[in-house]
Amino acid sequence: MHQLGSLHQGLRSLFDRKRADREIDEEIDGFLEASVQEKQRSGASPEQAHRAALAELGSRNAIKHRVWSSRWESAVDNLLQDTRVSLRALCKRPGFTAVALLSLALGIGANTAIFTLIQQLLLRDLPVRNPE
Repeated sequence: MHQLGSLHQGLRSLFDRKRADREIDEEIDGFLEASVQEKQRSGASPEQAHRAALAELGSRNAIKHRVWSSRWESAVDNLLQDTRVSLRALCKRPGFTAVALLSLALGIGANTAIFTLIQQLLLRDLPVRNPE
């Protein structure tokens, strides 16, 4: 059940990236508040505690990037972005796209034909009574 919930949460994060960013921001804010309170309990003034907590936290964007990269959704997101960029590049150069598709079609067709021939002649027994 945990995996199903993780899948559901991940898909929601993929399709609503702003909400996922808000959730990460809330987590960072919660950590920052806890760090400030801890420093205030140690005797620092509120202003000093806030500055020290910010210095300890580091770059907010770097943390958000690290958190997003650690989730499985980032791999799917990167794949979708790469696919979009590739399709745009292929649409930009229709001649190259046609040559690439034709090359792929010929290569796949030739490999399929050769494999079928080898399978029929070498890998399967011939359909005769005494093949020896």
